[in-house]
Amino acid sequence: GTLPDGLKFDKNTGTISGTATGDKDTAYSFTLKAENDYGANSQSGSIWIYKPSEIKITTEKLPMVIDGEPYNFKLQAEGDGDITWTIDEQTYFTLHKGLTLAPDGTISGKLDREGQSGYWSWGIIFKASNGTSSAKKYLWLATSGEATKITLDSLLDGVVGKSYYQTIYMTGYAPVVADIVDGELPEGMYLTGANDTGNYYPYIVGTPKKAGTYNFKVRVAWASGSEHYDKKEFTLVIHEEDVAPKITEDEILPEGSQKIYYSKKIKASGTDLKWLVTNGKLPSGLSLNYSTGIIYGTPSTTGTFNFDITATNSKGSDKKSFTLVIGESQAPTITTASLNSGTLRNPYSATIEADGAKPITV
Repeated sequence: GTLPDGLKFDKNTGTISGTATGDKDTAYSFTLKAENDYGANSQSGSIWIYKPSEIKITTEKLPMVIDGEPYNFKLQAEGDGDITWTIDEQTYFTLHKGLTLAPDGTISGKLDREGQSGYWSWGIIFKASNGTSSAKKYLWLATSGEATKITLDSLLDGVVGKSYYQTIYMTGYAPVVADIVDGELPEGMYLTGANDTGNYYPYIVGTPKKAGTYNFKVRVAWASGSEHYDKKEFTLVIHEEDVAPKITEDEILPEGSQKIYYSKKIKASGTDLKWLVTNGKLPSGLSLNYSTGIIYGTPSTTGTFNFDITATNSKGSDKKSFTLVIGESQAPTITTASLNSGTLRNPYSATIEADGAKPITV
């Protein structure tokens, strides 16, 4: 008989070694013979050589990289033998700075932005090999820009039988999933995730069927089961009929800065409200959303601006005067001169103050 191609027999040591070649499962039969000065002995033997299974990369999606948080995710693949991972030489992008890929497929580290900000999404070709076969897969690795945090303070009131729509505003990139926990929405209403519909934010929508006060928490995350999420408690009031508007926002609005995006929701009670600037003008570059009461945009001028805003519905209207100051965009100056002393094994807290164009990140 013969040994498989690629294997050799060392008659001095009795060792069969090498790397078998071929393209199919094959059994090889042969006779082994051992002899010395005192005689000989023969024994039949056989070796099965199996074609290794093709490698299949089973990872479908990479978790998002969250700013300031350690990243650890292991790529998965099916196949025989020890699988080694690399980034394919044909890929245009590599891992974000601060992240590394280990031979066992573990991506780990902490993102280093080098002064850059915002959301990134890079396509990377990962390669898995076991010495006899390999597989490649193109996967997207995205960064959030900042961790998700729900910024919406309160929900609009609703009316039985009337269509309702409320956007859940937040910082960070749009989450994949959003759900209701620790409570429930009124019958006829539901919460949808941002990516379910192509909208940037998730929202509550529907037509409520029963009046009442509903308490619940909204949770948003990058993926089902993700440890990177935010959760916030809300109260939704559904009335039997429209309630007359009452603007409750402070007369002095938060200051803005020229060429810096601005967003402020005017607080009010009432249902199905419509919003208008009825006296004076907003700073150039800003607008008032007719349905939500949000002042938004990028102001192009500086100064102090006085104007009236009116909220109306079928039960009446309410008007209030506001002042908004838009300052010049300027680099921040830290105004905190010194910090309080601390004590070992005791909680410590200090706030760093700075002047300059808002928002400021310290």
